[in-house]
Amino acid sequence: GSQLKGVLRHQAERLAATLLPEECPVVPPHANGQDAVQALLEHFLPLDQSPALVDRLFGTRYQGDCLYVDDALPDRVEMARARDETSIVPPRLMARTAMDRLTGTVQERHLFVTELSEPGTRPLQGQIRARHPAGVLLPHDGFPLEYALLIAALIGIEGLGGDKSVGQGHCRIVINDEPAMRWSDGDRETTIGVAEALALFESDEWATYVTLFEEERSAR
Repeated sequence: GSQLKGVLRHQAERLAATLLPEECPVVPPHANGQDAVQALLEHFLPLDQSPALVDRLFGTRYQGDCLYVDDALPDRVEMARARDETSIVPPRLMARTAMDRLTGTVQERHLFVTELSEPGTRPLQGQIRARHPAGVLLPHDGFPLEYALLIAALIGIEGLGGDKSVGQGHCRIVINDEPAMRWSDGDRETTIGVAEALALFESDEWATYVTLFEEERSAR
């Protein structure tokens, strides 16, 4: 779950930086360098005052987490059926070592083992839950725009694990349920599907709406 959340946040940051580079600043949560530390200090704010779209979606150190990603696990019924059919495909273990560039030999205590899923492996299932304080998210026809960004980031993930650079870890994420997300503000429940969420990014109206809302927020 923690790995999925980290990859999901990185994908959301990429989308926000690409679609709205000026309106929605991206502040990496793990500072590295003086500029990054300064940016973290400047955005150490209550979520309802933060201009960072991704921070409002995931939460910050100032106000805690707002997004919770469960572990991705195989469906119990499907696994039981697979055991009866003896159709479980076992994972493959791939060992590798780290090389010393100066000597050209293997470094001591640098043996790594990666567990790989073979084709035909049963899919894993998980759930994402969110809890945000009132007044933090950008409303759009009763549904927060941040959640549309979440759906876009989720289905845009194509790789997991530490070996993506060598072609491992390819994955395909599918949202099983339609509507894809349900949102309750205490008085009513609103739903949104994948196509409807992605349609918000197809025109400049989304960026304009975010800009106007942020200007209104700053004027408070």
